[in-house]
Amino acid sequence: MGGGGTSSKSGETLRGRPGVKKGMIKGIFIKIQNLLLGECAKSPFLKLIQWNIRNVLVITAECVGVLIFLGLVLYDSPLVFLIFPGILWLNICLHQRKKCESMREEFLEEYSGMLSSLASSLRAGQSLESAFREYEISSDQLCRDRSLFREGIRELNRSVSLGIPVEKAFLNFANRFPLEEVKDLSEILIFAKRLGGNYIQNISYTAEKLHDAMEVEREIESMTAEKRLELRVMAVLPAVLLLYIRLTSPDFLQAIYHNLPGIVVMTTCLLVYVFSILWGRRIVSVNV
Repeated sequence: MGGGGTSSKSGETLRGRPGVKKGMIKGIFIKIQNLLLGECAKSPFLKLIQWNIRNVLVITAECVGVLIFLGLVLYDSPLVFLIFPGILWLNICLHQRKKCESMREEFLEEYSGMLSSLASSLRAGQSLESAFREYEISSDQLCRDRSLFREGIRELNRSVSLGIPVEKAFLNFANRFPLEEVKDLSEILIFAKRLGGNYIQNISYTAEKLHDAMEVEREIESMTAEKRLELRVMAVLPAVLLLYIRLTSPDFLQAIYHNLPGIVVMTTCLLVYVFSILWGRRIVSVNV
């Protein structure tokens, strides 16, 4: 009886191990993804990214180029193409981060312009509902390209036209784009409408504050532009040198090919190289 109980427990343990291993592997992938995405891992724009054929071709071509370099220079083997799915996943994460940062910058640029337009319209005596409608009309006239921000404003005005209070409509807008700057204005509108506060002054202050923060970020980017260029050069230089040695003196690297010590050394150098690039990008990236 006792032996049967012990064997059943061990069987349950063995059956439970694959699930534990899958959970550990999934956790490792999530940590790597969060490391690559940085602050964009929690960005609302991450779920709004749309890919087209050009993006897919660019990402695939970059992955193929990296694998050709690895197979030709580091390992002298076509077997590196077996890790194509992993390289593709890493590259997608990097492109997602770049797209998120670009979308956030564009969104805040339009948001700052909207706040300035709202403040001007309110000072002229217009209602908040009319100010939003006027901004939609003026922004559509200035720029015909579609954007997530203008689609959100269009949806806000549509909700207001259906009888939804403007502060609740903007709250839905803030829930769709849960950025700190948008949430602050949503709270200002709700309390001002409820308690009768002077939201014209608050909107003007919020617009000025956001504009100053964006100006500071631009100044910092211009000050660190030289360092970012140096980072790009230092990132490309080791790969170019190795490729040059491989093409001009192929016998020089033969000692590290097709043997375990050489594979370990080159893999270690590759990991240090990738980590250095990611760490350097994190140092020169500035968020205000």
